[in-house]
Amino acid sequence: MSYIVLARKYRPEDLDDMVGQETVASTIAGAISGGRLAHAYLFAGPRGVGKTSMARIVAKRLNCPNQENGKPCNTCEVCQAISAGDDIDVIEIDGASHRKVEEIKPVIDNVRYAPSRSPYKIYIIDEVHMLSNHAFNSLLKTLEEPPSHVKFIFATTEPNKVPETIRSRCQRFNFRLLTIKDVAKRLEYIASQEDVIPQPGLTTRIARATQGSMRDSISLFDQIISLAGKEPAISHFEHVLGTTPVSAVRELMHSVAIADVRDVLSRINNILESGRDPSVFIREVIDFLRDTLLVKAKADNELLSYATPDDVKEISETYSEDDIMLMILQMQELLHRIKRETEQRVLLEMAFIRLARSKQLRDIGELAAELLQLKNTSFCKQTSLAATPSLSKTINAPKQKQSPKEPEKTPEKHIPLSEFERRWKEVIGRVENTSRSIWVKANLPMAKLNRVSNSNVTLHLPPFVLSDAKGSFEEIDLQRKVEQTLREISGEDVSVNLVADSTLQPHRPEDSTKEATPVSDESVTETMRVIRNVFPGSIVEG
Repeated sequence: MSYIVLARKYRPEDLDDMVGQETVASTIAGAISGGRLAHAYLFAGPRGVGKTSMARIVAKRLNCPNQENGKPCNTCEVCQAISAGDDIDVIEIDGASHRKVEEIKPVIDNVRYAPSRSPYKIYIIDEVHMLSNHAFNSLLKTLEEPPSHVKFIFATTEPNKVPETIRSRCQRFNFRLLTIKDVAKRLEYIASQEDVIPQPGLTTRIARATQGSMRDSISLFDQIISLAGKEPAISHFEHVLGTTPVSAVRELMHSVAIADVRDVLSRINNILESGRDPSVFIREVIDFLRDTLLVKAKADNELLSYATPDDVKEISETYSEDDIMLMILQMQELLHRIKRETEQRVLLEMAFIRLARSKQLRDIGELAAELLQLKNTSFCKQTSLAATPSLSKTINAPKQKQSPKEPEKTPEKHIPLSEFERRWKEVIGRVENTSRSIWVKANLPMAKLNRVSNSNVTLHLPPFVLSDAKGSFEEIDLQRKVEQTLREISGEDVSVNLVADSTLQPHRPEDSTKEATPVSDESVTETMRVIRNVFPGSIVEG
């Protein structure tokens, strides 16, 4: 006997065998037992979740001559023929190959004839959305008032493409994607029936990779068994699917965390030389970082899609949630760019070098605090440095040993948050001083502070500004900068919401023809010295 693939061999034979579709199964079972059968059903849902299997089960429950308590025997000639898809009274049609009016017309003509040996003549049309509009129109009358011995069951992955006139004449059932746990449990059952001993975690990896499709999961499991034999391992799964091993991504991210640029480049080279597609690899890194973020947030382990909690434990302890989210945004931006560029390898290496060196950058909060401290010493005021003798003496004085006791600094007086509706320009100035983003500096002056209540701030921006930045790093950066500045000044925990406001006009810079206030060479030199003190090792040119 020829080999039967596992997806066909372990196809559900009755409603009790349906995995993950309990609501649909119980509703249909109740309708059949209660004699409340509809003349047409529409099964809608993703591929591989049991739509066609459910249609055949319904046909067997209606036509099996040896039913027990409403369940088909699955051994008689009728049940066997329906399972094989060649029963004379259960006609299965592929919508893609019978989409024309001429091809659907025989169905309409044969509806009037009684079934040959069963109580019902059942038409199962798979991928019904592929029928043409003319074919749908010709089917309308028959579908609305078919003979009592005829039942229609339509299956589709795209119900939105089925005309409303057809959908309104059917009882619709929505099939959902299966959970990872449901798929893994079914694969474990199949393995026990086939005397296969999979490596722990393999069935879960297969379930995650196929994203809730039972047929895809069983087909992939069948392929892995063909390669590995009776003891398939995760390495066989990675070989068949062509994915990067989780261990390789974990070790790469470890090198990124310790800023070992040389090892980072070496590992990227090994991954690319093994034939991995850069775009696929970036998606795997994003999946790894997502799992890291979920573990960091103490989410349910079942939500993980690529790695295990042990795989991401080290990285989750190294980075904060904000750091991980920024890395995900950078990887997503890289993924969009790399599809349009020819030098994919260069972009990939540059992105990971940037990630590795990100830990060497100074925290923005520290820089903001130093800038605020400079403002308190009158450095940022409009008066020149020459007009502040105490600061000039401090800058020009030779270095001396610091006394053991320093006078305590007077903390900055917090200003109530409600004050900033009228002092918004001051907030803008502080944000611009702490931000390195050109986008933030260019668009923040267009913002308007509209409502302040219970530590919630609503910030209005022109629609074109907000739409350009929606979901990007610039939007997050702007939101964080404003929140941080208001927290520092008001001493309150502030939350900022960005809202589009069509009444706002683009910002017009002040007249550039105004004469600038002359600044003495001495002031410029002293300014450079102060900047060097705040940013050690920096190069400042006049």
